[in-house]
Amino acid sequence: MKTPVEKYRIVTYVAFIVTFVMSSSAVYASEFHDFVVSDTKFKAPVSWGKMKPASSMRKAQFAVSRDGITDKGEVVFFYFGPGGAGG
Repeated sequence: MKTPVEKYRIVTYVAFIVTFVMSSSAVYASEFHDFVVSDTKFKAPVSWGKMKPASSMRKAQFAVSRDGITDKGEVVFFYFGPGGAGG
């Protein structure tokens, strides 16, 4: 079982990655979707279209696109619960 410090490190690491991805794809975005996964609050640019999560493990899901790229992408936030996913 993970200690509270280990859990905090994992959440911090995930939050850092998500923040980096969101900021690099929408540096100048001024409007955001606010959403919460577990007890962590996030902001996603409104250019990311909100989608209904495709499964119960997906807590937030967004459609993303870029000029000049025909394939659409998705950004998905998963939450497996306390101790989930190998914890």
